[in-house]
Amino acid sequence: LARIVRVDAVAGQVVLAGLDVIDGTPCLDIKPYMPALEAVPAAAVPGWVRASHEEPLMRVSWAPEASSAFAALFEDPLTEDAEVEESSGSLGKLKVAAYPFGSAEDLRRALEATLALDIRSPVQKE
Repeated sequence: LARIVRVDAVAGQVVLAGLDVIDGTPCLDIKPYMPALEAVPAAAVPGWVRASHEEPLMRVSWAPEASSAFAALFEDPLTEDAEVEESSGSLGKLKVAAYPFGSAEDLRRALEATLALDIRSPVQKE
């Protein structure tokens, strides 16, 4: 399932959110979700998936340098039509937009939530 963020008829684009694909992957079919027809009442979540949600979250902290570098990326936010300026061989002049997040702080919280998950396999955790 995905959420339609916006439709740009001029550019011929439909921007989606919540779709589990790599950014820029083409979506070949879009159709509405019909809960009465498509819901699967007998669907069950496997125990190993439930167990993965019961694991404690890891602590995430930012080194002062990392926090400053992250904030610097948003000092002069881009508009959607602006081009990214990059210096050759370094990210010194790189400026980014928080899209699809509402703000740099929303993006930071999403990064922290992702990093807090322990994605190691059971073997790696031993």
